Amino acid sequence: MKKRILSVVLVICMILSFAACGNKSNNVVYDYDYDLSEYITIGEYIGIEYEPSKLEVKQGDVVSIDYAGFQDGVAFDGGTGSYDLTIGSGAFIDGFEDGLIGHTVGDFVKLNLTFPEDYKNAPDMAGQEVVFEVKINAINYYTEARELDEQVIWDKYYTSCEVIKYPDKEYKSIVKQQEDYYKQYATNYGMTFNQFLEDMGTTREEFDADVQSYAESMIAQDMALYALVRDAGIEASEEELENAKNTMLETYGVEDEEEFKKVYGLDFNDKSVQNSLEMTALLNQALDLLVENAVPVAE
Repeated sequence: MKKRILSVVLVICMILSFAACGNKSNNVVYDYDYDLSEYITIGEYIGIEYEPSKLEVKQGDVVSIDYAGFQDGVAFDGGTGSYDLTIGSGAFIDGFEDGLIGHTVGDFVKLNLTFPEDYKNAPDMAGQEVVFEVKINAINYYTEARELDEQVIWDKYYTSCEVIKYPDKEYKSIVKQQEDYYKQYATNYGMTFNQFLEDMGTTREEFDADVQSYAESMIAQDMALYALVRDAGIEASEEELENAKNTMLETYGVEDEEEFKKVYGLDFNDKSVQNSLEMTALLNQALDLLVENAVPVAE
């Protein structure tokens, strides 16, 4: 799945959170339906040079795995499961994490290991020889090297853009949504907003500064996207819109539009949801354009 790098992710999460709490959220649409040339200078998006990514496990990576442990060919209690494992954390017995280094997504890895003699979590397994069979499902939540390439190429394009100023409507809207979200969060846990800030170890001034910085970052990426797709003549395709809808249903754990409306109180005719789907579709098409026209270079 392509990484979502736009404020629309934040926006739709907040919309759904407000809906789930029985509150009405602003029906804000982030379509930047005006001339962006006074707000951002578009960067180069054809012929971006990049080093092709290698999706291999290394120290510090978060590796999503399925695993099963066997002793004398029989699965032992507590030895089977799924886990997001940080390599180097020591969460598993010696040799388990190191045995995954260098492997990639889709690999099945067989590890012949021995439990420590002083293993206290399951004393019966102390000193026992076992075999773990491990399937690697994702590395840092990426499933393909192309996804890493997309992120690298997008970042190169994005940093070549230059923000001139931030549009007032979108800026104020994102700031307000952030404030409303955290105020509602505090209310849900029986706190005042000031108590929430105190619990978070921050001041109102620091909170405001963080929110404003976040709004600027998200708007800049949104504008970079819209500037690119308009310059390249890209419009959201029906196929990508359908893919975006299916991704949203999967992300929020519902089977179909009817369940989405029942759980979150919104449907796909909601303007904010439609906006989210369009932006996701445009992003995917923009990433395709960037990658197809990028130039791989040797390390």
